[in-house]
Amino acid sequence: MHVIYPSNPLQPRKPDEQFAAEAEAVQAIGFEVSLFSIEDFQSGEFRSVPALPMKSVP
Repeated sequence: MHVIYPSNPLQPRKPDEQFAAEAEAVQAIGFEVSLFSIEDFQSGEFRSVPALPMKSVP
């Protein structure tokens, strides 16, 4: 499973502090986490770091 969270506006490589504990817990049980800028998203752009995995469809 891969979970996405908004990034901290001042530290874009870290989750927003509201989600930091949850993101850490999710990673601790083996799930992958990506972050995205909520400000960019609100302006119509979406880019996650690291990039979301592309799932191939048979």
